[in-house]
Amino acid sequence: MHGGGLPAVESLADRIARVALYRADVLARQLCTGRRVLVVAHGNALRALIAVLDRLTEQEVEDLNIPTGPPLRYDFDRELRPVVHGGGYLDPDSARAAAASVAAEGQA
Repeated sequence: MHGGGLPAVESLADRIARVALYRADVLARQLCTGRRVLVVAHGNALRALIAVLDRLTEQEVEDLNIPTGPPLRYDFDRELRPVVHGGGYLDPDSARAAAASVAAEGQA
């Protein structure tokens, strides 16, 4: 551990465990009071949050292709389960194009 109590490096499994605690301690409490919650994240933090929200398997997490930029919205039922698995992009066409760009990285 270094400053702030966070590890110097973190595996995706570690990140998922930490995000699961955040979801239970912070996000769920806010959602239960009827508040809207905005999470700004990228990379493995977002991958971990989606894994927790959608209860993804390890293989499903590996297969995630999360585009950079397009906002992703989740709506939840009364038990705080996602109404739509995977949420929904506010601009689906832009998200598809961005996801294709991410998938093409390193394929030259």
